[in-house]
Amino acid sequence: MSLPHFTPLWLPLLLLAGCAPDTRSLEFEDGTPFLETSWRDQHLHGPFRQWYPGGNPERELHYRDGERTGEWVWWYENGQVKRRGSFDDGWRHGSWSTWHENGQLQFQGEYQAGDKLGLWRGWYEDGSPSYEETWDTGTRLAVKRFPKPASPAAD
Repeated sequence: MSLPHFTPLWLPLLLLAGCAPDTRSLEFEDGTPFLETSWRDQHLHGPFRQWYPGGNPERELHYRDGERTGEWVWWYENGQVKRRGSFDDGWRHGSWSTWHENGQLQFQGEYQAGDKLGLWRGWYEDGSPSYEETWDTGTRLAVKRFPKPASPAAD
């Protein structure tokens, strides 16, 4: 079965949900992988992988008995990491980072049981700071925003 890249994510999941407990995959028309999922007792269990047309990975997620777990990674189509973080017992937990497509860090912070915690920082595409926020178990205590630097004047 081949699917175009823009197929909603839920459609292949719906098609695969009734499958026997094992790994199932779908391909693009050219035969390259589109989606690979693992199932146990009609629940996602194990790695969930999706690719862009052309073969670069789009996302790699992990489930245990239908619950989000472990490290989750998303990529831009050019292969640059877009976002990375972890889940524990279904909740975002630990360090989470997102990058601009040019590879510059966009924001970074910590989660504890699904709540933002501590210092969160953000950066513009040029690497200059965009914000700093302080969080305590999901409550924002302080925020500081930085103006975007002026672009150099054209000569």
